[in-house]
Amino acid sequence: MNTYKNILLSSIIVFMATIGLHSMGTYQTDTGKAFNIRSNHIGDAGATALAQLLQHLSITKLDIGKNGIGDNGIKEITKIIENSQNLSIKSLIFDTNHIGDAGATDIARILSDSQITFLNLNKNRIGDNGATYLARNLLDSSITELNLSHNEINSDGAEAIAIHLTNYSIVPEIYLGKLPTPSITSLNLSHNNIGAVGATAIAEHLPDSIIVTLNLSDSRINSDGAIKIIMALPKSSITSLNLSMNNIYNTIATAIVTALPESPITILNLKYNHIFEIGATAIAMVLPYSSITLLNLKFNNIHATGATAISIALPNSSITYINLKSNMINDEGKTIIKAILPLSSADIDY
Repeated sequence: MNTYKNILLSSIIVFMATIGLHSMGTYQTDTGKAFNIRSNHIGDAGATALAQLLQHLSITKLDIGKNGIGDNGIKEITKIIENSQNLSIKSLIFDTNHIGDAGATDIARILSDSQITFLNLNKNRIGDNGATYLARNLLDSSITELNLSHNEINSDGAEAIAIHLTNYSIVPEIYLGKLPTPSITSLNLSHNNIGAVGATAIAEHLPDSIIVTLNLSDSRINSDGAIKIIMALPKSSITSLNLSMNNIYNTIATAIVTALPESPITILNLKYNHIFEIGATAIAMVLPYSSITLLNLKFNNIHATGATAISIALPNSSITYINLKSNMINDEGKTIIKAILPLSSADIDY
């Protein structure tokens, strides 16, 4: 035991001396011990030193976000995670670094047959190749929540991920044992460039996935991609959908009227989409027949007519909160909203 403590202490001293660490800490969570060195700018050199320390720790969560770590540093860390007998990591937080396709490939390698359920790679430099390697290992993993927001993923990467959300497209012969099944319930591809093609691929595979939370905010899917996603909702498990900032416009009106009443969705974010009066009126028509409880329509160029239609629908809906701020609602529309408020249990921001 003393030998182990000496090795651990030596590793910590070397690690801190190597990178000039500002702060780090371990703390207990519901699922085990976490190790946090966020925002220390350790870079690849620090990540290499950290790798030596990790092999002496017993943790379930590792947070190295906002550290300027690139592919070389990630390679060293993933080697230790893959080979260490002490680590039982369930949560990896690698956001806000400089991880590219090579680093994503190394991360993908450790996902298969691991205990990792939460993977945050937000704000890195992962492109289609890295996304594809990650996708290929999803079915062999335990990942339930995947965050790839703010990367450099285009339609090819989105298509690869979409295919691996389900298992029917995989050739069974490549698996010697039980055919793998998808585990992902939360997928965040926001602030990428997946386009309508990527959104269409995701929509095609949603009915055969177990995704309940999908975030495609600012992914340039436009109206064509949004319509495909919305029309896939009735056969999906989606309960929370974010399509904000995608220039959808009011062409989604028909899709909304057709799909939302048959959908399990409860949270819908459509802010910054210019849906105008037609889109708002379509939403108003289906609110009494939908399960939506939280609705965000901020910044949509909705005028008094659309706002009035939505307000009148609220008392017969399941809505508990709706955001209509930063629209074009005049005093007449605001007066009508105020008159409706006592009849509804919903909170309204306008």
